[in-house]
Amino acid sequence: MVVLAISRYVSLASIAAAVALPTAVWLTKGLTLGVVTTALGLMAIWKHRGNIQRLLNGTERRLGHRGPLPEAAK
Repeated sequence: MVVLAISRYVSLASIAAAVALPTAVWLTKGLTLGVVTTALGLMAIWKHRGNIQRLLNGTERRLGHRGPLPEAAK
């Protein structure tokens, strides 16, 4: 929620959560759940690869933005 509030990028907040959850689980719960949440986090990041490219290109929409996509995204 902090990443979303600061950046207003939903995809960036999702990626941060996909890293934060497995990290927290490894520190508190142990091996089995750590492996499962790491695998799920990696899959989530893989599914966001298009969003990651748009973030790097500066063409990802921010939360609440209703205007047209930037020219580079068309």
